[in-house]
Amino acid sequence: MEDLARQIPVLAYEAEDVIDSYVVYELRTSLYRSDRDAAALSSFYQDLDKVIQKIDSMIKELMGVVKEERDEVKERKPVADSLHTNASSSRALPSGGGSCTMVGFDERLVQIVDELTRDEPDLKILTIVGMGGIGKTTLARNIFDHAYVVKRFDVRIWFTVSQEYSVQEILLGLLSDERKDSSEKNLAELGKELHQKLFRRRYLIVMDDVWSNKAWDDLKQFFPNNGNESRVLVTTRLSNVAVSIGTEDPYLMDILDEKNCWNLLCEKVFAQECCPHPELEQIGKDIAKGCRGLPLALVVIGGLLAKSNMTREYWESVAKNVKSFANSEDNEYCLKACQSMYPNLIRSRWVKVFDKLGEEFMQHTKLRYIRIGRVFHYTPYHKEIMSTPSTLPLLWNLQTLYFRSFHGDPQIVLPYEIWEMPQLRHINIKLVVLPDPMDAQDTTTILENLQKLSTIHNFRCTEEVVERIPNLKKLEVCYFANLEEWSYYCLHNLVRLHKLESLSFRAQDLLLESITLPTSLKKLVLSDCKIPWEGMTIIGLLPNLEVIKEANY
Repeated sequence: MEDLARQIPVLAYEAEDVIDSYVVYELRTSLYRSDRDAAALSSFYQDLDKVIQKIDSMIKELMGVVKEERDEVKERKPVADSLHTNASSSRALPSGGGSCTMVGFDERLVQIVDELTRDEPDLKILTIVGMGGIGKTTLARNIFDHAYVVKRFDVRIWFTVSQEYSVQEILLGLLSDERKDSSEKNLAELGKELHQKLFRRRYLIVMDDVWSNKAWDDLKQFFPNNGNESRVLVTTRLSNVAVSIGTEDPYLMDILDEKNCWNLLCEKVFAQECCPHPELEQIGKDIAKGCRGLPLALVVIGGLLAKSNMTREYWESVAKNVKSFANSEDNEYCLKACQSMYPNLIRSRWVKVFDKLGEEFMQHTKLRYIRIGRVFHYTPYHKEIMSTPSTLPLLWNLQTLYFRSFHGDPQIVLPYEIWEMPQLRHINIKLVVLPDPMDAQDTTTILENLQKLSTIHNFRCTEEVVERIPNLKKLEVCYFANLEEWSYYCLHNLVRLHKLESLSFRAQDLLLESITLPTSLKKLVLSDCKIPWEGMTIIGLLPNLEVIKEANY
């Protein structure tokens, strides 16, 4: 049964790969020809038929296992029901449902469960702190699902905060199953409803992945202190956050030792505590050692090895890749591990590229994060401009586009098709030209997820642009040439970016009279603008402004 369970995601990926590859091929060839490629279509049908045959075979095997299990159950004598019904509720559980494999942190689990369940009436906030990939969420999830914890608390709630969060969305997620009219309420009403739900009840709340004290300050008002032994458990990467939030000393997560690294890898690869293939054991231990005690790296690589054909050659190639990035910085370690372990990038959902991104990567439709060290190609007409491929929208899941620029690099021109990528959240490029959306073929797509644009050269804030980026939070623009007609850039439309919180301007002789700033603005950076002090009164009228900086380069 475990072997079948491993085959299911492999076949799902295989089917997805076949379909995605054909879709990308069709979209790319349609740019150059209108007739359908019969050979490509035939190849697609053949590849898909092979996957269907594998799925049919797996279904037959699965049905056979089910029949055997059913026959065994019929032969067994009935036993008394020993299940304990618990009325506790949980919301917004982490993906994956219940507990997951945890190696090396059993002592920590016992300590935290004991702390959570002590007979101390006041509300207590416990914190788990450690670097990314160390296993904080896994530990918290096992605590959340621990039998004693489930029995102890009337209400259990789990939600993830992350760096960017919305208090209203969190509350809506927690209350969505309670009442259908929750979506129509404002923040105060939602908070009151959650407070009433928790009042006089013993509750456990897990706040996963907290990045700031502000996140706690925004939410703590909704957690009543009833004197009935309720608890809050917080996971964070930042020790200063853990210290300031917690009512007790933080629980520090250490990396796994070599023994536990090997045990976890074996658990993920073989579903047991030892390696059944003697010829692979030493190579496997080298791989485990190369993961430097990080559970996330071990889980990712273990999942890859579990799907392999268990040959010595393949495991040696994995060990070589692990060794090649063993000296990376901690922040990039797991990312490099995941990236280098997947030779076919189409299965990766977060990829960092250090050299360049060429046309051959355009078939990898699952990419969500791209970081590029050098851009695609020079335009044939201008040696100081680099352009990106018009096939960029084929990366339809892309959320973050980051170009690592160097001194002297030319400015980058994005294709018109950038306006056809609704999943985009961040565009971070040192110097980029944003095309006019009116020149794009698709004039209807709204980039509702786009939150950051940096750094746009000679940015034109036309009505069409504003309508396409309604939720933009951070904007950085620069104007290098001496510009006389500021009205051409339509900067009076900035006021229509109602969610803009951070704005950075670099321009010579900028006239503030030509700009209308939104009241949502919290941070304003002015560089080389040479604004007289009497012109600063316009800025003084911004009600939410917290930071203003003036810099010269």
